[in-house]
Amino acid sequence: MIQKLGIIFQFYRPLFFLSMGVNIALTILSPQLGYIFIIKFMLAFLALHISHINGQRRRINFFRSKGFSTLSLFGLAYVIDALITAFYLLFIQEFV
Repeated sequence: MIQKLGIIFQFYRPLFFLSMGVNIALTILSPQLGYIFIIKFMLAFLALHISHINGQRRRINFFRSKGFSTLSLFGLAYVIDALITAFYLLFIQEFV
């Protein structure tokens, strides 16, 4: 279980800074948690779609060989991102 969680974080690590940039931009535009989760879900779906079109198959096949389907990989990355976003927004709302 811990090994699989490490693999998910390995997939999510390159997306972390992009996610934080989106968090900051969306916080400036609308700091409501529901809107941010919906927009980030749409962005995750778009990334899933682009990964199928763009030829990211080699990278995704690596994670498939570790026992993850493409949908579960993106789904778990979204859950991790949603948790980080929630903690970020709670932190920001505490100080603003």
